[in-house]
Amino acid sequence: MFWAYFCTALKIDFQEIQSGLNYALFNSAKLHEDYVRIEKTKAEVVLKFQYSGIECVLIDPSNPNSSNLVFKLDKKYLDAIDTSLYKKIETVNQAEYCCNTQAHLHELLKSQYKGLEQKIYMQSKVLQLVLCLIEQPLVQSKDCNSCKFLSKDFEREKIISAKDIILSSLNDSLTIPILAQRVGMNECYLKKGFKELYGKTIFAYVQDARMQRAKMLLNTEEMSVSEIAYEVGYSNLSGFSAAFKKQVGVLPSEFAMQ
Repeated sequence: MFWAYFCTALKIDFQEIQSGLNYALFNSAKLHEDYVRIEKTKAEVVLKFQYSGIECVLIDPSNPNSSNLVFKLDKKYLDAIDTSLYKKIETVNQAEYCCNTQAHLHELLKSQYKGLEQKIYMQSKVLQLVLCLIEQPLVQSKDCNSCKFLSKDFEREKIISAKDIILSSLNDSLTIPILAQRVGMNECYLKKGFKELYGKTIFAYVQDARMQRAKMLLNTEEMSVSEIAYEVGYSNLSGFSAAFKKQVGVLPSEFAMQ
């Protein structure tokens, strides 16, 4: 089976939450899209959630990767909750998921609980994730309009405020937790709402804004490339040059000579 090979190849070290319920947490070397993969055998269900963390750092991200949360649920554990639960978990090859599931994953990764409290918290979150899978259809696109998290005007105003803060803080070490705190909004809803309103992730929006400002400075100001890199939030010149070339197609020094 795929999961037997997958777990053996990566040598995943599962930890027990309680009898019949185990989990593992590890990072991928590369950044991947968010998705959930489900596999069922006669004895257990394995849920692998891949959750991207790159949007949590806006300025000069370093070595972005994805978090992988894998849960093994024994059929006996599920039957003890409800004998129909095992059958309700549909087998899918791979699917993206909506913001309610992402919110639970985000809270799991941010949890500060230890020991017994951690086990209780994780058990409750796993069951909430299972509930999302069986009650809310897995979406095949990133459209989260069904979640209606921007249904009120004041929620949209918070997203607009977040955009204004970003544009005025391009050279600051701004993170999504700080941004969410400043506008008074859940981090996950901020990310999803921002994408719905502006058509791109916060990270992509920041990158675009930084490169647009850099191009303007290269054209109009008597500043060195190093000074411009710092002005748009990069701590080192090589990182700025690489990002600029990826976005614009030429190095900053080449752009300035055009």
